[in-house]
Amino acid sequence: MNTENDGKFRENPAVLSMAQIQKKLFAKDEEEDEPVIDENSEHPLPNLTEIFYQFEKAGVGLCNNEATQLYLAIKALVNVHPVKIARFWGKIFGVMQNYYILETEFIEGEETEEEDEEAVNNDENNTELEDAEDEEGETKDALPKSKWKSPPKVPREGNNMGVNKKVYFVCHEPGLQWMRLPAVTPEQIVAARSICTIFTGNLDAHVNCSPPFPGTEANYLRAQIARISASTQISPEGFYHVGDGGEEEEEEMNDEEGGERQRYSKNEDYEALPIKELVNSNVENWVHHMSYILPQGRVVWWNPTQNVDEELDEFNVDEDGENEQADKVAAQPERGPPILTKISTDVPIFGQPAWSTRLTSKLIPEHAVALVSSNLWIGAHTVAWGKQFENIYIGWGQKSVGPGYQAYLPPDVLCEYTDAPDVTEAVDPTAEDEAALRKVQNPEAGEEEEGADDTEAGEDGAEEDD
Repeated sequence: MNTENDGKFRENPAVLSMAQIQKKLFAKDEEEDEPVIDENSEHPLPNLTEIFYQFEKAGVGLCNNEATQLYLAIKALVNVHPVKIARFWGKIFGVMQNYYILETEFIEGEETEEEDEEAVNNDENNTELEDAEDEEGETKDALPKSKWKSPPKVPREGNNMGVNKKVYFVCHEPGLQWMRLPAVTPEQIVAARSICTIFTGNLDAHVNCSPPFPGTEANYLRAQIARISASTQISPEGFYHVGDGGEEEEEEMNDEEGGERQRYSKNEDYEALPIKELVNSNVENWVHHMSYILPQGRVVWWNPTQNVDEELDEFNVDEDGENEQADKVAAQPERGPPILTKISTDVPIFGQPAWSTRLTSKLIPEHAVALVSSNLWIGAHTVAWGKQFENIYIGWGQKSVGPGYQAYLPPDVLCEYTDAPDVTEAVDPTAEDEAALRKVQNPEAGEEEEGADDTEAGEDGAEEDD
């Protein structure tokens, strides 16, 4: 480090502290054993060097220094956790700090189970309500009990399922601690759809919004990640196919509630499509490979009436003890588009297509890559080269709300008109000039005016004498 840079670091202690932390990424522990590389198995660490090189062709991604530090930070996490697949999801900007997001899948049986905070809170609330009811029953007379009950709360999907299929880690800067985001609930996804709030960069911060959000910024971030992933993670058509090819698994997928197949696997026989077809404006050769999130906030629809039939029968008993044959309206199951649906079916955004495509270089098309960008979630991009593709999101984590208001600019100032004799403005006449003109035009009226003036002058003089 030269003297000039040393002085800059010392003037900014925060930068110096971060540099010392990131310096550890480049240091190798002498006691660390050499990793055993198995050429037959796929390593969970992604090749970010190649990925960011392809994104750089499209003018998207991170700078080289940032990408290198992030590469080493991801390697440190993969070496600690039993991760099967790791992928750099993207970067979300915050007011105070940013979020670097890593998408992972754990090895089966190695993932640590999270405590279901939702179930714990529900049990505590139910216990408090029961205690309060017992106390009221002892102190007050028996009152008629209301038969109304609040609708059942939609349970969250389990780990490795639906919106919680992936596990996400975030950090504020490469080299700092990776923090695991909690599982997302349907309530949080539904609430995130109705608000538009910029992230602060503090996972423990309260989300200031209306309507209120049920959770902290960590929950809000996780909900936005789920929404962005479901909408913008796309792949060339034919790269994936539904299921793993097993008959038993196909039967399980057909038995899923809603009847939608949500599992897919890589197609080993995939043949790369020509770049010109991938950048076609009709986007017919791209598909969604993430499951659609239903309005309920889940991937697989949950029937809210499946456990309340007995309660409804009790409420329909009249005073005579006879059951009322009331019509029970069954909840209509929610359905969305199946997995691997073409992105050409996406709804236009304020009259504009949902996706934009372009070739990264028209001068050297032989080595150009295809770029597809989302117009719904600004900052979501996908590049494809050869038999590979990659998705990334770099933005503020907010959905497009349409074009912003832009006031009309005032018109250009016109040149002043040159004065001419025929348009020269006349001088306004004085009161004396107007009186003289009236006297000339009507002599009698002029004499009467003079007599009236003399009379008024005489009266004024008499008043002064008095």
